[in-house]
Amino acid sequence: MNINTDLDYLNSLGLHNIKPGLRRISTILNHLGNPQDKFKSIIVGGTNGKGSVSSIISSVLIHNNYKTALYTSPHLIKVNERISINNQPISNTDLCSLISKLKNISTELEIEPSYFEFITALSFLYFYEKEIDICILEVGMGGRWDATNIVTPLISVITNISFDHMNYLGNTLNKIGQEKAEIIKNNIPAVTACSANTIKPITNKAKTCSAPLYRYGIEFSSKGSSTNNYSYKSNTYELLNLKSNLTGIYQIENLSVALQAIELLSIKYNFKLSEKLIRKGLQDVKCSGRLEIIDIKRPVILDCAHNDSSSAALIKSLRILYPDIKFDFLIGMLSDKDHKKFIKNISELSNKIFITDQFSEREADTNKLKTICEQLNCKYKIINNYNIAFKTLLKKELPLCITGSIYLVGRIKELLSVYNNRPNVG
Repeated sequence: MNINTDLDYLNSLGLHNIKPGLRRISTILNHLGNPQDKFKSIIVGGTNGKGSVSSIISSVLIHNNYKTALYTSPHLIKVNERISINNQPISNTDLCSLISKLKNISTELEIEPSYFEFITALSFLYFYEKEIDICILEVGMGGRWDATNIVTPLISVITNISFDHMNYLGNTLNKIGQEKAEIIKNNIPAVTACSANTIKPITNKAKTCSAPLYRYGIEFSSKGSSTNNYSYKSNTYELLNLKSNLTGIYQIENLSVALQAIELLSIKYNFKLSEKLIRKGLQDVKCSGRLEIIDIKRPVILDCAHNDSSSAALIKSLRILYPDIKFDFLIGMLSDKDHKKFIKNISELSNKIFITDQFSEREADTNKLKTICEQLNCKYKIINNYNIAFKTLLKKELPLCITGSIYLVGRIKELLSVYNNRPNVG
């Protein structure tokens, strides 16, 4: 076993190399005997919140003694994070073994899968070999051609629809919604929190597939202004005085979407779930990099917001949590994002915006972000190299929010693990 050699091969497939279509992964999985068809699954798509919803469902099922696999993307520090069972990431030993096996199969079949296709097929084989009870799958991008969409799930979840990945999904909310709606399957229940102006492609697809559709605000809803005290209500069930470790007002919607999916597991699929353990699962859920408070006193916050809607949700939550505080923002963004809308949103609560780089091969030019700050009359400063920027801002001892890209947040968490002498995942 040589983890570095195997990871070099995996990275050679191109972390950001997107290849739409299901032909390659279908061929590989057919060769493996279609392991994804041999365990139960829930698929979770949407623009924002799908990682949180996936983690919430997983936490509740784990607390109810189901051997639960979780597949998410992208990773913050190590690829092992993407593939876990009962909150335990895949070991380097298992990862190396499966990389070697899948590499040989791809060569034999004369197929060049993308990074995401390869790691998705690997996860399916791993979960099957470990005899899981159920897998929660987070869609990578879109839905129609995403490698996760090879499964026939028990439930399809679409959190919401907003602008992101327009180069691949389309430049209107309707087109983006149509792509994401393709994870809805014939006669399989679907759950969504899409708003009135984005739900049409979801309802159309559900109708075409005769899929029962459960809509946030109609078939189920929530009340509360804090994740420390909120309630959930559906047509058949009600939970009061709920609590969760997740921070941010937007998480109440995600928690409710997850609860509707959990309720369907109980009602439609006879999963044995107790209210006490559901509450425990909701309370204990962790979602790294989502309004994650790493220093309470200042405070210092990490958040993976990277588009218009997620940055607006971040600012709304910060206003509620810290009503009298303005933040320094350390930001870095990928080149294909809507930089102006993002910066406009965070500028409402910014003392100063610090722009950094050297965290991703796809990062936006700092001068482009600088120009937007100037157009919006924001106070700003460029600090090249995220490592230098983070160390510099830590010394200021002012409220700090690090955001703009999951890749920047991942790099900062990696620095924190070094500072704190904590072992990384793997």
